[in-house]
Amino acid sequence: MVMDPAEQWSINLTAGGYEHRCQDKDDLKQIKRLGSAWRRILGATRLAPPASAFEIGCGGARNLAKLALNGFSVGGIDLSRAVLARAKQFIAEVESVSDVRLNIELVKDDFFNFQSEKRYDLVYHYGVVEHYLDPERRAEFWRKALELTVAGGWIASVVPCGQHLMRPMTRERELLGYRHELAEIDYSCSSHAEELERAGMVNIRALPHSYFFFLSDHPNQAVRKVLYPTIFVIGNVLLPWLPLPSSVAEKLAHTLIVVGQKPE
Repeated sequence: MVMDPAEQWSINLTAGGYEHRCQDKDDLKQIKRLGSAWRRILGATRLAPPASAFEIGCGGARNLAKLALNGFSVGGIDLSRAVLARAKQFIAEVESVSDVRLNIELVKDDFFNFQSEKRYDLVYHYGVVEHYLDPERRAEFWRKALELTVAGGWIASVVPCGQHLMRPMTRERELLGYRHELAEIDYSCSSHAEELERAGMVNIRALPHSYFFFLSDHPNQAVRKVLYPTIFVIGNVLLPWLPLPSSVAEKLAHTLIVVGQKPE
């Protein structure tokens, strides 16, 4: 019997993982900083504080803390009690160092069974839906996400790009966190956007992201240590501004960010 991805993640992460810390002001500064992925999501959705956001599979709560520190009202769900215990400890550390009470609600539940009267301006996930290989299960995932979203609100999906140049090697050698027991959909810009369209979303945008990051785990040391740092910086400064066809951009991107809007 094939184990449900959420259950497999729960087993893996109970043993370890998502152990974030905030011990001083330098840590706090890094946690609060909105990286390029979040800047692209917020730019595409035009959301700003005090908007609300909900994370599916919130793990160690680093994204939740980041958004809360920037003025968002946030909630998150995860199946693993052990992971949520670490998340609560991390949030407590962030609050202690920042001397700010964060507006974060954590829920332990299976997302597919979760019921709530709350609705959010943004419902998002980082690296969750691609592990559901059954198309019907993914369709249910999007239906549940839309239920939690206000009319006119947004869904954001951040997944590994299944089309980048090193993807076959990534799968074969289990690089970049890939695990055979948690196989992934090889998403392209078009296939992921089409899923959101079938779910009833509008104003969908697929954004190839983190160009050449896949080289950071290349087995060749010269590529990893010499080529990657240079090409990563240059690529992520220049490529987002070039009018590359998505079929080209996704060959060079480690990550796909896809956003879609719930109709008014």
